[in-house]
Amino acid sequence: MTHALDPDFVRRLDTVGLDPAHPGDPAEAWRRLHERFGARATLLDRYALEAAHRRVRPEELNADDRRRLTLEVLTVRTPGREIVPGSQRTASDPIEVVAYDQRWPVRFAEWRARLHGALGDTAVRIEHIGSTAVPGLAAKPVIDIQVGVGDLEDEAKYVPAIEGLGVALRLREPGHRLFRPSGDRPRTMQIHVYRSGSAEERDHLLFRDFLRTHPDAREGYARMKREVAGRYRDDRIAYNEAKTGFILDAMERARAWAVGTGWSTSLPSIRPMEPRDAAAVARVHVRSWQAAYRRQLPDAFLDRLSAEIDQRTARWGGFIAEAGYREATLWVLADQCACLSLLRDRRLGRRRRCQDRAPWRGRPA
Repeated sequence: MTHALDPDFVRRLDTVGLDPAHPGDPAEAWRRLHERFGARATLLDRYALEAAHRRVRPEELNADDRRRLTLEVLTVRTPGREIVPGSQRTASDPIEVVAYDQRWPVRFAEWRARLHGALGDTAVRIEHIGSTAVPGLAAKPVIDIQVGVGDLEDEAKYVPAIEGLGVALRLREPGHRLFRPSGDRPRTMQIHVYRSGSAEERDHLLFRDFLRTHPDAREGYARMKREVAGRYRDDRIAYNEAKTGFILDAMERARAWAVGTGWSTSLPSIRPMEPRDAAAVARVHVRSWQAAYRRQLPDAFLDRLSAEIDQRTARWGGFIAEAGYREATLWVLADQCACLSLLRDRRLGRRRRCQDRAPWRGRPA
């Protein structure tokens, strides 16, 4: 049996007193590994033990076996874990790792604006995490968003608001709630809610910032992800589990780096945007109301108004870069409301220029 197992896995079996050639009951063997090694005892270890017990290769385990083993491992690792009924996806979601896309920060900013508008002060912090938050890093094209709240258990303050944006609460587990598109909606983003100031919130931000500042770790992570994506294309949890060893090792380096540099999550939570990204986000708002009113107003009128907004968008960029996204988003949304008021007045035969109705007069010139 030992020739089919990874040398590091063999060493860990030896450490817990199991014969790698005959480790016995695979479920009990994995529990012993978990008790000794914690998060380093992964689902892939459970696959390997089950496959060896059956005298097959891990990739020969069928989908039903993998689902059963996944549930077994997650139940042991995270007691109290609950899948929310009705939140399942009907669309296929194969793992695909693609080159970094400069549109990812813009897509995050769009969702951040929506979340801030829906949650208000309930959201203590809204951050872009995961690989799509690291410039230059290959990733699955799924934006990971982290929302920090004061009381995770008070779901009434945030669950309806987030679900109102078209995503479903998928998972409850101690310290964490996961939202994602359900049914056949494209899986382009997912939202993780944690208690503000929790260790989980801090670790995600630290890992992101460590990868942003360490090209060697970033490149190694990209190589590893591409490799395991090919191996576990149709097994999302196994794909994530395959990254565990790298992430744990990187986090050891990251914590040392944080101590040495004074890195802290107390740094400003709302960081300035690049003017280019800010302009792109503003244009999303322009397109939204333009599409909504295209049938009710002459094209020439909307085109002139759109051109005016484009001119002001160029000025917003500098303002956003200076003031940060939180405040700027409020003014962008306020301006959108002013434009909608203008369109309403136009239908009533009263013409007013958009800037005469804007509540931010004098904000940027």
